[in-house]
Amino acid sequence: HEAICTAVTIVRATGAPCALLKGAARVYLRLPEAACHPSDDIDILVREADLDRVVAAFAERGYTYRESPGEVRRFRTQHHHAASLFPPEGSFPIEVHRALAPPAWLSTRTHWEAMERFLVTADGPAGRVQHLDALGTALHLTLHALGLERMRDVALLAQALRELDAHQLGGMRSIVRAERIEPIRLEASLALAARLARVPWPAERDVARYLRWALCREDLSLRLRTRCAAVEFAF
Repeated sequence: HEAICTAVTIVRATGAPCALLKGAARVYLRLPEAACHPSDDIDILVREADLDRVVAAFAERGYTYRESPGEVRRFRTQHHHAASLFPPEGSFPIEVHRALAPPAWLSTRTHWEAMERFLVTADGPAGRVQHLDALGTALHLTLHALGLERMRDVALLAQALRELDAHQLGGMRSIVRAERIEPIRLEASLALAARLARVPWPAERDVARYLRWALCREDLSLRLRTRCAAVEFAF
């Protein structure tokens, strides 16, 4: 909690708007279930135009990279967040995000301007911050569950789907069905979570096929399961 407050203070001092993501938001807002979810870093979303000066502000406070200079540059150009910044006292690293997903993964836009409609403001010990609302949180978890390899994210997504009303579920359906690069696997994340949550989610034929494959994949040996890239690519 102290590490998150310090991070919020540093970003607020730059004047850049920011949003806490995932566990950082749960802890900062002292949500009842925060203690049930382990967190090992602090995720912050900022505007693309602000990313470099926010990273510089952390560097001025003694935060450092553990990656090589080349890897730091690769993160900046090819990833959706800067390389992790570690505080001088060695506690939780910071990931400064410019989007919720890598730029080449999806046609769905997940940068600040696209996600701004899902942001809400709340007060906390280090001042007011923004975080994703219920629909934005569900969308973020859907992205994390892509490929159905992180079943914890599917379970969290199921929990998030229970909090959405019919209008929000319709909004989520519109978002995922507008996706052009990953339409099948993205919706499959939602379809499986909806099944766990007992929330109606009619799955298209290709989505149902992928779900059957993903569940069969779980029964394969680790050796085979880690060599399924061609099948995943086909979907």
